[in-house]
This record gives sequence, structure tokens and C-alpha cells, in this order.
Amino acid sequence: MTPPSLSIIITNHNYARYVVSAVSSALAQDGAEVVVVDDGSGDDSLERLAPFDDRVTIVRQDNGGQGAAMNAGLARCTAPVTMFLDADDVLAPGIGAAVRRHFEDPSVARVHFPLRRVDADGAPTGGTVPPDPAALPHGDLGERVRRHPHDVAWQPTSGNAYRRSVLDAVLPVPEAEYRTCADHHLNALTALHGRVVTEPTVGGDYRVHGQNVDARESFDLARVQGIVTRSRHTETAVADHARTLGFRAVRPRSVSVCANRILSLRLGAETHPIDGDSVPSALLDGLRASTARFDLRPRRRLAAAGFVLALAAGPRRALPRLAERFLTGTTDLPSTVSTSSGG
Repeated sequence: MTPPSLSIIITNHNYARYVVSAVSSALAQDGAEVVVVDDGSGDDSLERLAPFDDRVTIVRQDNGGQGAAMNAGLARCTAPVTMFLDADDVLAPGIGAAVRRHFEDPSVARVHFPLRRVDADGAPTGGTVPPDPAALPHGDLGERVRRHPHDVAWQPTSGNAYRRSVLDAVLPVPEAEYRTCADHHLNALTALHGRVVTEPTVGGDYRVHGQNVDARESFDLARVQGIVTRSRHTETAVADHARTLGFRAVRPRSVSVCANRILSLRLGAETHPIDGDSVPSALLDGLRASTARFDLRPRRRLAAAGFVLALAAGPRRALPRLAERFLTGTTDLPSTVSTSSGG
């Protein structure tokens, strides 16, 4: 048999309603091996997966979170290119072949591509993730990741493909820290190993159904505080990994993280995840982060600083609306200051 040229790992937890569509879309990709990791589902996911038993590898494990499911899936894959697919999303026909072509260039570490927004029933809701696919960051992003990792707009899990050898260098995903949003860890660290390329083809559907971890239609304080917590894990991982690769140590400062720190402190100080943090400290870090954005023109650096200042000094009742307007996408980038629109 011809060895697979693409591995597709589907991570599932209680998405019985959607998982069959995800598996079918993965099996439609030429040359793909498909692994489904059921992460302790309590619904009838395994019963719905049973008809695929002779065509996919099904891994059953106790609930450990997204990072644990990714690690388990990768351990059973062999192809030189890997895609992770959330069980509530689907891949478009031909996207596997489209991304594989980019990896013929040995300098490419990761490929990302836009996704179509759909509702719980799979009906298009208009637009894509990100809203402007042409704005997805590309090229050598290593310096940006080291200096402001959370101001670089990444695609959500289902919108990426990775060179397997690069994944081997950055995995395993820390499982306790990334029960959710493990793609933040993968996308930041893989960018230190080579170029990131944008495939312009809309490569699948991103389903918004009200229970997504990242997609929210309104302000969510718990999500804000989760971002603050995860950002510290990611920054530590980036710094440690960059050191092993021989990069000079720098202190990362991201405008978006400082903005979320201020929101957390002003709207939920009693549950803020950083001991000893304060609004003045977060504001100072935000102003420093804004002026350090070497990838932005001076006017946009000023806009970034103004945004952080508005969060720190504006009326408390206006903060949720301000956050909803400017903190968009899976990486919560201020849309007025970012160089791309987020996922």
C-alpha cells in the first residue's frame, strides 16, 4: 500500500451531532490517514463512529482535554504532513492536496487557510474566519512570535496544517495547561521553526453553535481570564523553546494580553488569575507593548496605546461593549492595531 501523505487527527468530546460529518470530510481527502480520538465522551459519539471502524483509527481515552487528545492522535500517525480537525468542523474537498503542495518547500513549517462560518446546522452565516483572508500573517514570523506572540493572528485548530517533523520538535502539548485552545501552543511554537504560508482557498467550515471555546457573540469574563492564564503558559513555552533554538532572550509583551488583563482586573478582580497584578501595571505593560510593535507604523502604535488607555480609564460600564468591538478573533487582537484580523 502507498504510505499516507497526510495525517488528519480529529479530536472529539461530546460532539456526536457533528463527528460523522467531520470524519466523512477527512476521509474525502486524497492520501489521508484518519485518526479519531474520543476524549471521554458521555454521549453516543462512539456508537456513531462504529461504522467507520474499518476506515479510520479510533482511539478511546478518558477525558484529558484537547492537548491530551492531540498527543494521543499524533502518536498513531505516520504521514509527513498533519492536520488537526475539531469534531464540530469539516474540511472542504481538496484542501489536503492544496496544503501538501506548500510543504514541497522545505522552509515551510505551517500552512493556514481561511474557513467558512456556518451555524449549528451547517448553513453559511456569511463571511469567513478570518473576515479578510488576505490579512492572514505569513512569512518568517519568528521575531514577532518571540516579542508579542498574542498579537499575531492565528487560525483556529481546523484551519492549519503542520510539517510533522516540526510537530515532533514542539510536542507533546502540555496537557494540564491546554485542556482547551491547544492550537495557541502549536501555532506559536511551530512559527519558530520556519515560514508560515497562507493557502488562499477556503479550506473548510468553522461551526459556531453556542458552545465553542473561542467563538463568542458577546463579552465573556471567564473567557477573558482564561486567555490571561493561557497567555502566560504560551509565553513561557515560547521563551523556553526559543532558547533551545539559540535565540536571544527577550521579554514578550502583547497588547492584546495587557488589554485582557485590564478587563479582568476591572470587571472581575476577585477571580483575576495573576497574583499581585494591578491596572497600573497592566497599563504600563500595554503602553510598552504598543510602542514595541515594530511591525506597525507609528500611527497604529499610537492607536494601540490609545486602546489600552481607554480600557484602563474609561467608564467601567462601557468596557464590555468596547471589548466586543475591538477584541475579535481567536487571539483577541485589537482590530484597530493588528496587522491581521484574527481567526
